[in-house]
Amino acid sequence: MKKAKTRTAIFIGIIAIVIVLYDFITYFKNGQESTISSIINEWAFDAHPLIVFLFGFIFGGLVIHFLEWRPINGD
Repeated sequence: MKKAKTRTAIFIGIIAIVIVLYDFITYFKNGQESTISSIINEWAFDAHPLIVFLFGFIFGGLVIHFLEWRPINGD
């Protein structure tokens, strides 16, 4: 089981590195308007506000659920 978790963590790390490298390469090659954040920002402003809110609500809930985030309560 630990081997599978390690393999999955390595896979996630590699994908994150590939995405960041792609973003740097496309930024220096094609300019800021071709980066991932620029495209997502453009899509968010073109979409209906309710859709943008629901995406944030759903993904925020998934982060809290899967990462078990909770506020520090001072105990």
